[in-house]
Amino acid sequence: MKKYGFVLLLIPLFYFPCYISDELVRELTKEDGLYEYAGAFLFFFTSIAFFILATKPNVFRAHKGSNKLPDRRYFWLLGLLFFFAFGEEISWGQRIFNFETPEAIKEMNIQGEFNFHNLKFFHGKTPEGEEKTGIMALLSMHRLFYLAFFTYLLVLPLLYKANSRIRGLADKLKLPVPLVIIGVLFIFNLAYGNTLRELLPEIDDHGIVEIKEFLMALILFLLPLSWMRFKKTNKEITE
Repeated sequence: MKKYGFVLLLIPLFYFPCYISDELVRELTKEDGLYEYAGAFLFFFTSIAFFILATKPNVFRAHKGSNKLPDRRYFWLLGLLFFFAFGEEISWGQRIFNFETPEAIKEMNIQGEFNFHNLKFFHGKTPEGEEKTGIMALLSMHRLFYLAFFTYLLVLPLLYKANSRIRGLADKLKLPVPLVIIGVLFIFNLAYGNTLRELLPEIDDHGIVEIKEFLMALILFLLPLSWMRFKKTNKEITE
């Protein structure tokens, strides 16, 4: 677990544009900018890593020292989830390949783009630009994403360690349980980004969110890496 602690130091460093100027934040976090594409391709690499775990049993390394693989459907599902996140981040290549948004989607999309997270139902703001409240705010794509990974990365590992029934159920389902440190990093990044938004009101709010989302992608990239075996062994891995 200690080897992931250095990421705690990297998180404040990647917010460096916020400490310099609003102009620099806007330049680096603009549409199709450095942070957006870096985050998108981290999702892509995370997806590939999970597909490798799903298809190559010798790559898997269980934290408990067991050679028994979890049910591979979880790795397939996580691979598909992160590929979806990658596609959404680049609007499925719309600006790269320069294709028009179908009219039916364009009418339902806040930004008129070819993606799902900006659909009026899933967007965090109303078409008038006001923040949604109540259950509709909770149903925004970003909040659902945060809530799902908060539960999986932090709540589940803590319950797994503290509750024998949860531990028994997870083992029975062969559910891959993340390291607690990854959940801690995930929450630390969210808290750090939100704190900067309060402390630095002169900095572009959208820019801070983009940096926070890039770091979220970086932290999630650690998830499949934490289950990967990088050194060859003579011990046969059983499926």
